[in-house]
Amino acid sequence: MNTYHPFSRRRFLKSVVVSIAASTTLSACSEQDYLALAQTLTLQLTRRDLALKVGKAYDKYIEAQTRLDIPKIVESLLSTLDLNASQLKALSPEGLHNKINAQVKQEFESETVFKVVGWLLSETETRLCLLAYLLDTPAKAA
Repeated sequence: MNTYHPFSRRRFLKSVVVSIAASTTLSACSEQDYLALAQTLTLQLTRRDLALKVGKAYDKYIEAQTRLDIPKIVESLLSTLDLNASQLKALSPEGLHNKINAQVKQEFESETVFKVVGWLLSETETRLCLLAYLLDTPAKAA
């Protein structure tokens, strides 16, 4: 059975709502722009097969709670990483990798983690996996 830390889940959902409400950096992005940004972010996942499994499990869990789509998750991730679309596009893969790793480390230190399909993941890792799953499942992304 999958278990999730409920306080972290609430904090995650709140962070998504807050970052979306506060985010204006991507308001002019088209659907294609969001897809391109999502692809850039998920290229950092080295085990896409595992990421898809985690993303699917997490999507099933939060589906009843809220509807997260690709633009919302991209905006939330960029807000968490303190980036805008232009900055993300300008970052090298190594620069993005370093930025994500620093955020993941911070989230583990502050215990903003989730247990999904046996893996203990940071909030950022969980959102990246969910994003990869939505990209890989067109019907879910619509």
